[in-house]
Amino acid sequence: MQWNRRYVVKSYVRNSLWLMPFFAVVLYWVVSSITLRIDGWLLQTGQIDSKTAFLGLTMVGARSVLDTIVTLNLSFLVFTFGSLLIAIGVLMVSGLWRVFISNLGSVINGYVPAL
Repeated sequence: MQWNRRYVVKSYVRNSLWLMPFFAVVLYWVVSSITLRIDGWLLQTGQIDSKTAFLGLTMVGARSVLDTIVTLNLSFLVFTFGSLLIAIGVLMVSGLWRVFISNLGSVINGYVPAL
């Protein structure tokens, strides 16, 4: 492959937004199928019980643990995006948004200019 083709492919892969979710879906498919096979094997060999398979908890306990995990993830997302909105607000009020916007293109392309 010629250098210009490699450059075009590398640039496309670095700047495309659909590749990461696509590979995440493929990875999810692979991991879930492996997990289901392991679960079936553990049930057949009798190493786990189908009623208390998740951390040795009942169905209500497992749901409670999973609800807690989901709640913590959502709280983290709200905190992160709230902090991002506050940072953007501070940039807008202080007038530093011009400096930020002028350097944003360089940062996206992998080059961080020294201020």
